[in-house]
Amino acid sequence: MSVVTKDVVAKYLQGYAEPESTFGRRLDRPTDHILVIPAQDESSSLMKGIQPALSAASTRGSRTLCIVVVNATDADGPGVHARNEALIETLKGCFQAVPLHGPDETPCWYAEVEGFDLVVLDRNSKGHCLPSREGVGLARKIGCDVALSALRAGSSRAPLIHTSDCDVRLPSDYFAVTAPRSSAALVYRFFHEPCGESVVDEAHARYEAYLRYYVLGLRYAGSAYDFHTIGSCIAMDPTAYATVRGVPKREAGEDFYLLNKLAKVGHIHSAVSAPIVIRARTSRRVPFGTGRATYDIAKNTEAYRIYNPRVFDFLKVWLDACDALDNVPPTDAYDEMYRRASWAIESLDRDRL
Repeated sequence: MSVVTKDVVAKYLQGYAEPESTFGRRLDRPTDHILVIPAQDESSSLMKGIQPALSAASTRGSRTLCIVVVNATDADGPGVHARNEALIETLKGCFQAVPLHGPDETPCWYAEVEGFDLVVLDRNSKGHCLPSREGVGLARKIGCDVALSALRAGSSRAPLIHTSDCDVRLPSDYFAVTAPRSSAALVYRFFHEPCGESVVDEAHARYEAYLRYYVLGLRYAGSAYDFHTIGSCIAMDPTAYATVRGVPKREAGEDFYLLNKLAKVGHIHSAVSAPIVIRARTSRRVPFGTGRATYDIAKNTEAYRIYNPRVFDFLKVWLDACDALDNVPPTDAYDEMYRRASWAIESLDRDRL
């Protein structure tokens, strides 16, 4: 890191990071990559999905720090808490993890495994649950803050903080991707793998088609926000992450808001790699997002409604017209923008303006 980078990161860690970030300073073994995964109501099979990327990195002589934040809120049912506890115990037992925490800290365990290091944080047990409105966003932020602290302390030299989810299969070249210097983040390609349940698979296909349609529409319009916003597929520049003050602490949509903040401080780069495979499944854990959208589509017999393609025509015209802001006095800017845009807008829409 540069001196400027260290100043930005130090300021963030001091003023905006979660208390768990201090665990990052306690990690001594050098690592080359970092992966953060929030986990709720999952099984230890999550390790199978990330193993191809971990093994490939190890074969190339690199070591990965994998941070799993097992989480729930007090509002989640006893079954969720029980399965979370089972996951924590399984990970601790399988990898012979040792405690990193003191008596008044969030429970946290650490293990050195062949090819990677594992950190498991417990935001599930009584007294350590997440606030009900902060959910997965806070869980992801905790993991990324631990990662940033490890980078600041010097135990990790990872160029990016990767974050994904439990329902993925990461490609073997996942950690081999590099980001241009101007990038604030990488977004990986993806596709949803059918689960064999026709209703769920059809719902996922519809929703994925909508996601791709929406991004292509933004790209056609010339928007600077023409990228997918899926938490499973993000890697961030550490300095950019600190600059935007981390992951928004939201129960859903934290990936969307995070990338929109990052786009204001750097480029969002499309990773050139094999795609991340996301298992098709429904979910009602959050009010919106892929799992919830798929659930709603599967339960709804009506056609799935999407944006009229004309909105992207209007957006394109508007963005093109915004160039007027750079070339005319502020007092004339609106009239000039209207003049540039009006030729492409039908009379009915012109009246609405």
